[in-house]
Amino acid sequence: MFDLIELLESFNRKERYFLLKQALGDFQLSGDFRRELGNVIKLTIPSGVFAAMDYHLDWLTAALYAYEFDDVDRRFDNAQQQIIKGNQEDIDLVVAFKANTQYHVVLVEAKGATGWTNGQMRSKAARLQQIFGPEGDRYLGVVPHFCLVSPRPPQQLRADEWPRWMSNDDESYIWLPLDFAEDRRMVTRCDASGKRSADGDHFRIIRG
Repeated sequence: MFDLIELLESFNRKERYFLLKQALGDFQLSGDFRRELGNVIKLTIPSGVFAAMDYHLDWLTAALYAYEFDDVDRRFDNAQQQIIKGNQEDIDLVVAFKANTQYHVVLVEAKGATGWTNGQMRSKAARLQQIFGPEGDRYLGVVPHFCLVSPRPPQQLRADEWPRWMSNDDESYIWLPLDFAEDRRMVTRCDASGKRSADGDHFRIIRG
């Protein structure tokens, strides 16, 4: 029987991950982050867990299929459900570990200077529902979790429109504060008077 963690690791082809791992000496969650994330999803996250960034949802889906069917060589049917999209849609951080007989797959989405819209999150939630099911029980022994990370709690975000497993029992989103540097600069295109314009032939540096 294939190990889900090994399957997830085998799909991780993101060059940014390997660059950071080489530059920093490792790619492991800190103790503080494990405790903070574990607190909001109500789990104890052990050290040494699998963690990957910008992880494609097609990779996640394929790993789960390979785990369910215990096979990496067969041709899986994609005609009806179209569960493999062939696009670059990803999750910012995937954390996965096994506790007793269950695999926990934690999906973390982060925003810094910008925020989420309900339209964006409905689209992401629909894709995750297709992967894990409305109750998160599509794959035996696999428990998904979802967490938003941002400097401030999102405003007017409708978590009650998401699959049940993506939110708290009261249908509110699960959120973790992000230590994000304030007062960052940004660049924007503008016209000669300094007014923002996508077609402007000037640019300005502003505080974002």
